Formats: sequence, C-alpha cells, structure tokens
Amino acid sequence: MTESPGTLTIRTDLDRERLVERLRKWQPWRHEICFSNGVKTSDLETTTPFTRTPLNKINVLEAHLPMSSLSGGTALDIGFNAGYNSVYLASRYGMRVTGVDVWERHKEVAEFLAGQASCKSTEFLLRDATTFLRPDYFDLILHFGTLYHLPNPLLSLENCARSLRKGGYLGLETTCYLGSDPTLCKFVWGFNGDRTNFWALSKPVLESVLRYYGLGEICLLKEARMEIYKGEMSRVLYAARKI
Repeated sequence: MTESPGTLTIRTDLDRERLVERLRKWQPWRHEICFSNGVKTSDLETTTPFTRTPLNKINVLEAHLPMSSLSGGTALDIGFNAGYNSVYLASRYGMRVTGVDVWERHKEVAEFLAGQASCKSTEFLLRDATTFLRPDYFDLILHFGTLYHLPNPLLSLENCARSLRKGGYLGLETTCYLGSDPTLCKFVWGFNGDRTNFWALSKPVLESVLRYYGLGEICLLKEARMEIYKGEMSRVLYAARKI
C-alpha cells in the first residue's frame, strides 16, 4: 500500500476517469493520496499548505512501538481527517480501527478510501474528541493534530487514558508553548487565523497530565520549533504507555 516513507498508495478497481470524478466531490484536498491507477489527489484542486506525506507522523511512531504485538488489535484514530492513518493501520497491521471526527466531509472521504482499500475493519464516527470514551478497549490511540483544537484538552487526554487497555499505547502530536516558566500554557484562541485553535500546553504540563492519568514511558519522539508566534511554540510528537 505504501511506496515510500510518509506516502499512502491505495489499490483501486476504478478506472482513472471514474476515480477522478469521485474525488472531485471532496476537493480541495489537503493531503496527497495516491492510487494504484496513477491518480493522485494533487492532480485535483488542493489547499495551501498541502501535505504530500500524510503518514509521516505514524511512521515516526511505529518505529518506536512494538507494532508486531499490536497487529490484529484495536486502534482509535482521533480527528481522523481523510482516514489515511486508519486505512494504513487496518491494511498493514490488520487492526480494527475506530475513527472519530466532527466533520461529515471527513467521514465521507474516509469511508470511501477505506472501501477502495478493502478495509472492512474500520468504522468512522461523528463524535466529539473530547468526550469519546470506550473504557479499557484500545491497544493504540492516535491523537494527531487535534488536541490544540479542543477547548478542554485535559478531558480528552483523560478519556484517552481511560479508553486504553493496560499496556496500550498513545501517540500524541500537538502544539506546545515554550514559555520561560515551564508551568505556563498559552490560550491561543484564533491563533494563525483559526478560531478552532485553543490551547498550547507546555511540554512539562503535558507530560505531567499524562502521568496523572496513568500513562508512563513517556517519550518525546520529535519536536520542531514553529517560526510563527515569535518562536515560542513547537510541534511535538509523543509516545506513552498505559501502566
């Protein structure tokens, strides 16, 4: 299904013309999705920025986790967007994946892509990432690029911890505040012109909250300082395990 790191290629039985006709329904596209017949979403109307390697985050995470032991298990994809991570987990590792998001468009796209990839073990739900809860159910939770969009990020982390089975893993990618006081967090409502941005937690606060909710083995896998906001924020990718 994948051809190179970060990319996603889906096998399809549709010819190019029929596939392009279907994909136009959901343009503009924000992520590159490739198909076995040569069609790419970058061939259609796209947004700026446009992500050509949508699997980058999960590729970093899976290099850190014992994915062979997670194969065939259960996964939760919070804020699944176009469903690329869900399709990847279901196709590569045979995982039973539940995705939650609040946008009907995302659900339509994800279900279409999963159908093309013959992923029968995926379900995509229109649910709130803050309150969604399935106690002691998931072996892996992906919480990528969603936490800072939530007015109550701590409740979302609590419900993630409660939804993980003991020994299960959380992959968390979000925005963090790099203030001089490590206990400070930043309320960034409307940051960068986006009124769905709310909180940039500091790394020490984020790590403390994870420990408070029963997660350990917390590891910062990747961090990139953001040029905007005077360089006082960064994008971070963490892995943690429920103990």
